[in-house]
Amino acid sequence: MKNAPLARRIFAFLIDYILLGIFGMILGAFFFDFFYKLDFYGVFLGLAVYVLYFGVLNSRAGKGQTPGKKMLKIKTVDAGGNFLSPEKSFLRALVLYLPITILSLNAPVTSSLFLTISIVYALAISFCVATAYLLLFNKPSRQGAHDLIAKSFVVRAAETPVSGFNRKTSASVIFAACAAVLILFTAVMSYNSFIGGLLKSAKTVYDKYGLNVQQITIGYRKNLNTGKTSSNASIVIRKYLNDDEALAKDIAQTLYDINPNVRRTDFITVIFIKNYNIGIATAQTKFIYNYPVAK
Repeated sequence: MKNAPLARRIFAFLIDYILLGIFGMILGAFFFDFFYKLDFYGVFLGLAVYVLYFGVLNSRAGKGQTPGKKMLKIKTVDAGGNFLSPEKSFLRALVLYLPITILSLNAPVTSSLFLTISIVYALAISFCVATAYLLLFNKPSRQGAHDLIAKSFVVRAAETPVSGFNRKTSASVIFAACAAVLILFTAVMSYNSFIGGLLKSAKTVYDKYGLNVQQITIGYRKNLNTGKTSSNASIVIRKYLNDDEALAKDIAQTLYDINPNVRRTDFITVIFIKNYNIGIATAQTKFIYNYPVAK
C-alpha cells in the first residue's frame, strides 16, 4: 500500500484553492468596502474559512475528502486508516494555514511591533520550508509538519497509510529550519541600518499624514522603451482611494527631505492603494505618481 503521490496532493490543493478563491472574489464584489475596513486583519477571515473548509471536509464528517481530493481520488486518514476526528482535522488545518496566513499579513511598516512581526514572519517561513522539505523528501509517508502534528496521512482513496519516517528526525529538521532562518533574519535586521532608515521614513509619513505605509523600498527599474536603468524610491500607502496628486507630491518631498538614500535616487514613486486581502481572495485599485529627483 502506498501513500498519495505528492503531485496528486498538489493538484488537489490547487483545485480547492481555486474554488475558495472564486468564493472569495464573489464576496469581494459585494463587500469590497467592508473588507477594506478590515485592514490587514482581513486575512484572518480567510484563515477561518480555510480552517472550516479543510477542517470539516478532511475529517470523518467529509469522509477525509475535499472536492479537490475527490477529483484526485485521495483522502486524509489517521495511522489506522480511519477518518480523522474533527478535533485532529481542525488542528491539522490550523497548523498548516496559520503560517501561510501570517506570510500574507501585510501589516503597516510603521508599526512599533515591526521587529516582532518580522520575527514571526521568519518563524512562519521556517515552518513552511520545513513542511515543503518533509513533503518532498519524507518519501515513505509523505507527511508534512502539519501531518506529523495531527498524526495524519494522505493516501489513495482505496488504501491505508504506510509509515516509514523517524519522527525524531522530523522534529530535528523542523527545529533546524526554524533556527537557521530566524538566525539569518535577525542578523540582517541587526546589521542593516539601511532598513532602519526606511522604517524611520515610514514612521515620519505616518506621524505627519496619519497614513499607514504598506511598503517602502529603494531599488532599480528598467525603462522598457529606452533600455536605461534608473534608481527608484517607492512608497505604497493604504488610503481610501481618490486622486490626490498634491498629497502625493508633498509625501515625495518629505521622503526627499528626511532620507539621504532617497536623495540619491533618480525617481520617487508614491502609490496610493485601496485594497482588501481576506486570505482566500484579494483585490485592489491604485493611483501611481512619479517624481524625478533633482540632482
